[in-house]
Amino acid sequence: MPWREAPPLLVGSPCCDLSEFRLCGHNKESGSIYIRPSKAAILTFGNPPGSKQPPPGRSIHECVISITTRENFSLSAVVEEMSIAATHNKKTHGWECDGDYLKISTVGTSLFSKLLNIIPGDFFRSKKTDKLCGMRKGKPRFSEVGSNADVFSTIANNMEVMFHQSDSKSSPVDNYFRIVITSFKYVKNAGDACQGMYHCRGSENYCIGKEYVCDTHYNCAGPRGGGDESRCEVPGFTNKIFSTTTTIITSLASIVGAAFLLGCIITLGKKMRSQSSSQSRSVTPRAGRLSEMSDPPLQRQHTLPPYEAVVMADADPSWKSSNPESPGTGELPPKYESLFPDGPPIPTDHTPTAPSIGNNQQEQSPHTASSPGGES
Repeated sequence: MPWREAPPLLVGSPCCDLSEFRLCGHNKESGSIYIRPSKAAILTFGNPPGSKQPPPGRSIHECVISITTRENFSLSAVVEEMSIAATHNKKTHGWECDGDYLKISTVGTSLFSKLLNIIPGDFFRSKKTDKLCGMRKGKPRFSEVGSNADVFSTIANNMEVMFHQSDSKSSPVDNYFRIVITSFKYVKNAGDACQGMYHCRGSENYCIGKEYVCDTHYNCAGPRGGGDESRCEVPGFTNKIFSTTTTIITSLASIVGAAFLLGCIITLGKKMRSQSSSQSRSVTPRAGRLSEMSDPPLQRQHTLPPYEAVVMADADPSWKSSNPESPGTGELPPKYESLFPDGPPIPTDHTPTAPSIGNNQQEQSPHTASSPGGES
């Protein structure tokens, strides 16, 4: 981007994007910017760490940039990033500049302050920072004092940014800083209306343009400031009701999910216990029935054929008439010799089959003659 020349640059277009300016370089040692009321700009020098662009070099020994806004408006500055060679003091946790530094100052609104401003140097300035150097990145600390200061604000409508580089050739030349400068309306107390602007709450009460809220740049630059970026759930969206609703819905969803998971675990545990109990019942016999389960299966009991069926099936039909009557109840059966006085019966021509005995029934069928001396 080409370097800007005087007259003062006008900053603050109708769009919400911040204009970016680089005023120090190519032997340009001074510059001025006019910021429209409730608007903002970004002032940079050099290239950010890791950039492939060549460093600016040391052709600039000291660059002074004057910034103004409309009367009855004020100015603030936030050092978003800084990389200026310095030594970190481990005891004070501050930075000790090696020769290069940045300073921000302002002239008071009184006539006496304006008269003192005629004297060269910043000794009589009504408000100024220490020499700023070292590293800055990420969320600011919102401190206006000490070597770690990263914000600056004034109720006056003027501000001066001075960047100094040492003449030493041994000093690094890759210095870099980026500062967001905002024109705001100062209100004495929180009850004063901002008239459609965003109210920055902190140690001071500022009113800035609403387009700079949640734009990833800090425009509420007073001590304990930064409220314009602190509640941004979604970049560019600042509806608090939406944020609260999102929090409630997320909390309820977490509770329901946890309850559902707990229910699944309890159900699974009951199912596993039920399966384990069923298996134990099917394997372990009941008390008192161990002998029943260990007994071998009963064999089928067959009914023996009556004595008469066996004897008559093998006898000769010719002697049936002389067959003595069956013994009475309670009497012993006759002996074999009394039944067969002439010897064993003569077998017939046909071949009888063995008697077929049904279940609990008597059935006679032809049989072969039994061998001599056989008993049933």
